[in-house]
Amino acid sequence: MKTPEDVENAVKELNKKYIGERYVDLSIIAYTDYRSFNSEKYTQSKNKFGGSTCKLFQEVNDDN
Repeated sequence: MKTPEDVENAVKELNKKYIGERYVDLSIIAYTDYRSFNSEKYTQSKNKFGGSTCKLFQEVNDDN
């Protein structure tokens, strides 16, 4: 998004709603937090949530 206002508006309009069949629960985080979200600093182990990169098209399917 181009501006912080765009981000705030998107969260206000879309938070806790459905986009297609997907329910979204949105929050605004700092870019530095986004960049380190899947790092071992936060996940402690690659066996827990995060810790690696995934491509949604490989994970999302009709069953989930």
